[in-house]
Amino acid sequence: MSESLESLILEQSNIRQRNLVAPAKLAANQPDTGVQILKESAYYVIKDCATIAKDYVAFLAYANLETPIQSLQGLPTKSIIKDFVKRSKIEHHTNQLLTLIFADINKVSPPKVTVNIDSGPEFDFNNEDGPYGDYNYDGYMDPGDYKTAPPEVVVERIDMSDDNMIINKLIEIFAVKS
Repeated sequence: MSESLESLILEQSNIRQRNLVAPAKLAANQPDTGVQILKESAYYVIKDCATIAKDYVAFLAYANLETPIQSLQGLPTKSIIKDFVKRSKIEHHTNQLLTLIFADINKVSPPKVTVNIDSGPEFDFNNEDGPYGDYNYDGYMDPGDYKTAPPEVVVERIDMSDDNMIINKLIEIFAVKS
């Protein structure tokens, strides 16, 4: 298999089926290789099963990695990522693998959270004529005087129709080095 994200996934996997890619490619193209076909339907069963195996074994291998994102960090190159995203636009099985990867990215990438704190009412505490001037208020508020607004969750959204956004996120998450 040429260098691809799928080949890197297979290299990281320890499932037995990872060795099916080369034989499946052969059987998908020539289902009668090494076997005698007695019924025509067997030819198509072998061909279709081999096609499914060659297309989805990387998906199976990825799904069986205990920590797939961490297992692949630092391995793909930018060209591998770009090729993978390009193929995901035309190959259903590659698109499904991309979807699975982004599902895992959402598991390991916590949403960015910002907290809005209302500092309370604005008063000029040094103004003797103000509402607190007669009470010798020192201008410091107690922690109970602050009102905390609920955290505003800012979720990073990736437009899955924008190849550049997808590529940049994969480069970031897999810690790609040029």
